[in-house]
Amino acid sequence: MAVPLNGDQINELNNFIQAGQFADGYNYLRDIVNQKIPAEGDFAKSQDLTVLAAWFDTAAHINANDGSFVSEFVRGSTEYVNRTQGVPITDQQFQNSSDTLAILLLNQIAQSGSIGTAQEVVSLDIRIAVDTLHMPPWGWAGAVFDIFPPDMGGLGMDVASVPLDKMGVMSDAIPTSIPFTVLWEAANDEMFERRRVGNAK
Repeated sequence: MAVPLNGDQINELNNFIQAGQFADGYNYLRDIVNQKIPAEGDFAKSQDLTVLAAWFDTAAHINANDGSFVSEFVRGSTEYVNRTQGVPITDQQFQNSSDTLAILLLNQIAQSGSIGTAQEVVSLDIRIAVDTLHMPPWGWAGAVFDIFPPDMGGLGMDVASVPLDKMGVMSDAIPTSIPFTVLWEAANDEMFERRRVGNAK
């Protein structure tokens, strides 16, 4: 489901692009998509919007390299997979790839005046990773979890299936890509949230 943008929204998006504030641009689009979800009566379209919002939120963390769980996981997992395939990459190469995706996608949205479907956005994400980092599609960091719904940390779609003979590589990438401190903080955050929700009942 495409999400149309009005003139003011396109101008604001262009401001983010010109300033090189790609993470802010992603967050801006996430908020626009989130505003559409409550009014969408069609379940399938609502799910697509939910996936889009989740993708933009994740992409913002990754592009900003903000030290969040998802940023550390995706960067670490990508570097690990590339290393096992004999194509090691640096942090700067990863950032360049992330910026390339942001420039292409945000400009595409600004020029067309609408946000594409979740399938289109995720497919572009994978294509840029393959083209710029010379990695196999199954090595895309979201491939392990994209089959799960957004409320379980996935995207609810199986865009880049992992071959059975590569499952070992991807499963090894998970613990090696996440620093212990990040994992510990994420676990504590989850525990705090569960207690908060429990106490509120």
